[in-house]
Amino acid sequence: MIKRFQILAILVIIATSAINAQETIKSVRIQSGNSTFTRNFSDVDSIYFTNQTVSNSISGVAINGVVWATRNVDAPGTFCPNPEDYGMLYQWNRPIGWSSINPMTNSNGGTTWDNSMPEGDTWEESNNVCPTGWRIPTEAEITSLNNSGSVWTTVNGVNGRIYGSGETVVFFPAVGIRNFNGGSLNSQSNYGGYWSATAYGVSSAYYLNFNSSSSNINVSNRNFGFSVRCVAE
Repeated sequence: MIKRFQILAILVIIATSAINAQETIKSVRIQSGNSTFTRNFSDVDSIYFTNQTVSNSISGVAINGVVWATRNVDAPGTFCPNPEDYGMLYQWNRPIGWSSINPMTNSNGGTTWDNSMPEGDTWEESNNVCPTGWRIPTEAEITSLNNSGSVWTTVNGVNGRIYGSGETVVFFPAVGIRNFNGGSLNSQSNYGGYWSATAYGVSSAYYLNFNSSSSNINVSNRNFGFSVRCVAE
């Protein structure tokens, strides 16, 4: 007897062509990865749904000709469910997310911070943590966003900055950062750091940083943990 399925999607097959209170559901069609199969309910002990937030179809906001995602990257390849959600923190040009809360864990289940210096001339496509159709912004693109104007505000109890003007705006939560040495979590709800894909020298990269009083483009050591906000390809 089949005891358990962990599935991503389920299509219910009913006995007749119309739905009403008299009909009985006979079986389920289960899709798991690339495989699809049907089982009778009598053969299934329980069904567990995996909550997947694999969202590369969220709407973007066009600011100065660049389409910005409305949410931070959470685990690699996924967006957060809500615009005010923190998501995960990333070292530059590395495809591993780190929790924005403690205890510190990463998207592979590890708990030991990588103190080494990330390499590369740009954030490489092979390390892109954005969902399909999205990428890490360049230094020119974060500069353009910063030049669009911003204001410190609170959205659903979360501090951060709104960039843009009128109805064409995006909210960036003040997630804080993980320190380059040991990965300690600092400045949460008071400061935001968001990577660009553009390197500066061999050990730094450009990033957008802000607090309650200002927003700027600066450079930082690549092994800090900052947030990622994607742009459309």
